[in-house]
Amino acid sequence: SAPLTSTELAARLFRVLGDATRLRILRLLMAEGELHQAELVRRLGASQSRVSEHLACLSWCGFVAVARTEGRRAYYAITDPRVAEFLELG
Repeated sequence: SAPLTSTELAARLFRVLGDATRLRILRLLMAEGELHQAELVRRLGASQSRVSEHLACLSWCGFVAVARTEGRRAYYAITDPRVAEFLELG
């Protein structure tokens, strides 16, 4: 497929950041450094499948990634330093 234009990239960014749960995940990860999915589920009061869906979206756009694993637990962290700027501007 053709590369996205800057306008299409901006639209994708705003769509990703336009969800309150995803913003809450990013804020939690900014505050804590890294958290495992079960902890995000507990703190957000959302279902595991929903949090997993949001993490996949944030991962897909390069905002978060698995920072480390401990046994079967994956710990997520913010990978794009611009996330803090985006949240501050918002």
